[in-house]
Amino acid sequence: MAHLHALPIGHELHGYRIERVLGAGGFGITYLASEPMIGRQVAIKEFLPGSIAARDAGTLAVRPLLPADEETFRWGLKRFRNEARTLVSFRHPNIVQVYRFFEANGTAYLVMAYEKGASLAEILKAQRTLSEAELSALLDPLLDGIARVHAAGFLHRDIKPANIVVRADGSPALIDFGAARQSFGEKSHSSRAIVSPGYAPFEQYASSAEQGPWTDLYALGATLYCCVTGTRPVEAPDRVAGAPMRAAAELADGRYASALLRAIDWALAIQPESRPRSVEAWRAALAAPAAPAAAGEPTEPPHEPTTLPPVAVAPPPARAERHVTRRAAQFGLLAAGAAAVLGGGYGLVRAHVAAERAKAEEEGRRRAQAEQDRRRRQEDAARAEAERSRVEAARARAEEAATKGFEAQRRAQAEARAAQAAKQQALSAQECGRRAAGRARNGTSGHYQGKLTDGTEYEGQVNAQKLIDGCGIKIMPDKRRFEGQMNAGKVHGYVVFLGNDGSRFEGAYSANDVNGYGVYRYPQGHELQGKFVGLMVDGPAVWIQTNGTRYEGEMRRSRWWGFGATREPNGDVYAGEFIDGMRHGLGVHTAAAGGKTFGRWEKGEYKGIE
Repeated sequence: MAHLHALPIGHELHGYRIERVLGAGGFGITYLASEPMIGRQVAIKEFLPGSIAARDAGTLAVRPLLPADEETFRWGLKRFRNEARTLVSFRHPNIVQVYRFFEANGTAYLVMAYEKGASLAEILKAQRTLSEAELSALLDPLLDGIARVHAAGFLHRDIKPANIVVRADGSPALIDFGAARQSFGEKSHSSRAIVSPGYAPFEQYASSAEQGPWTDLYALGATLYCCVTGTRPVEAPDRVAGAPMRAAAELADGRYASALLRAIDWALAIQPESRPRSVEAWRAALAAPAAPAAAGEPTEPPHEPTTLPPVAVAPPPARAERHVTRRAAQFGLLAAGAAAVLGGGYGLVRAHVAAERAKAEEEGRRRAQAEQDRRRRQEDAARAEAERSRVEAARARAEEAATKGFEAQRRAQAEARAAQAAKQQALSAQECGRRAAGRARNGTSGHYQGKLTDGTEYEGQVNAQKLIDGCGIKIMPDKRRFEGQMNAGKVHGYVVFLGNDGSRFEGAYSANDVNGYGVYRYPQGHELQGKFVGLMVDGPAVWIQTNGTRYEGEMRRSRWWGFGATREPNGDVYAGEFIDGMRHGLGVHTAAAGGKTFGRWEKGEYKGIE
């Protein structure tokens, strides 16, 4: 897995050799490393919040992008350090072992055991759900580990399938604590980067809300919900806003113990006070859900109402009952016919037989219609369930694309910060060039004013060989201007370029060509901020249109291409996939009023949930 700011493969750091990147997010980068002295592999987490910091390619030091980010960076580093001190003290077979903590390269590192195995997320992706026996093998050890964390006055804050590794022997290990990450997200106002949608309870979306063991139990309940239903729970803010979510006790009824399903639904209560307050209380519900609970705890896990209550359907009459009814009707016909014959009323017999026959036929039609209606209800319910599952799966895919879009947005914002810094350098170089041009017009030694051999005009500094070298202004025959730094006869360094068509570039040049970070304003007024090669950007960047629309994400040949996010002048936001400057692929559109549209777009046109 490549990463723009990762340490080089093979780099030696405090006795460890970097082998590859295991993962990266808005908070930092995790590496697989070897420890040659004792011959073992470890995982090393590096504090590198990409939204406000980057690595210096020459020194490998991690530095804030702008002076204004310094305080937030130092604050996050302190929280990372404090969490490390707590984690080093943990000793539990089902909690990832943290070996040490050290500081280097202007940042901090956490060295942990490298847990070999598959994450629970990978297992669920392959088989969708777990059996009850598989769940039990994971749940008891995890509860032991979580109870140990809570006993230390600490919370995990990011329990989810991706953070549970199942080892080769079947034992689980809880990894990647999220306390410091969440605190940093609250400080830097980027909550989307520090919660796991579907697994985070509502209190994790608000920095002022109280969190406790019930916070981790919600996340564990959400993880188990995914294990028994095959779907991720509805995101907490959407549930608070009224979005329905079917209970585990309904979706998985008959396939798991009722006590387990009720306990899952209890842990997933929206309000914190409605959830179990401790691992012990929730464990008691798993073991004996009908037994009275301790003081202050509900006696039975509460259940959320389901959106689709089961339809009661009367069973069809048994075959023996139908046979008796038919025989009784035949007997009644014969008896009535005999009575009529004995009374001499042959016509009456015929009329009575016809009436009974019509009555029997009507009863048959009624029963057939009832059976047809029952089957139709079953088919309608099955189709509705299939449609709900399809929509849920499509929505999950769209949300995943939106998450990738926001991740690309954060990378683009970091690139834009670097571009803005390069712009300031170019403006300073432009001022230097204009001063040098003035000295050249005054005939100052070491300066030159006039035409060069290639027909261009130049005013500014030159070296002993009369090559333009230093600050100056270069004007091409077609009136294009370069104001800034020159080297050995070429435009080289930080420069302001003024095109003859009204375009403008402020940033880095190398040997007469754009090469590095900068800001380019098109003749039409659009602005592009990022890392350029020949006035083109391939990678994360920020594009601002003249109407105020802002795109932040991946680009190809200076076109919106890949994952990213846009914000319209009216406040609407879209995050997801783009191709050739248009929404194309999966994504989520969020209106300024708060409404969301999930699904697929093709060439900018919404195609619905597919």
